[in-house]
Amino acid sequence: MIGEKTTSEKLVLFENKPKAKSGRKKASGYPDIKISYNDKVIYLDCKTYSSKTKEQTFRTFYFSPSDDPKITEDAFHFLLSYELKQTGRIFVPVSWQLLHS
Repeated sequence: MIGEKTTSEKLVLFENKPKAKSGRKKASGYPDIKISYNDKVIYLDCKTYSSKTKEQTFRTFYFSPSDDPKITEDAFHFLLSYELKQTGRIFVPVSWQLLHS
């Protein structure tokens, strides 16, 4: 649960691995996270990229049909992408983008 309190209201988001059509929680595949807020559902997928690949048109972001899909509700779909810079053996986030469909 993610919560943020303001003076006028409380924002509460519930996040979890999406449950597939079978009811089983699945970690692999699209999307990574299901967020529930009031009666709304948001599917979120997280990706990383480097400055070298930022402008390339080929992406590894795709949806594959399945007999047991993780997308089970009409919802907003967001992609959160982080640009990483490698310093030695460490990867450091330097920017991010939030995209929606």
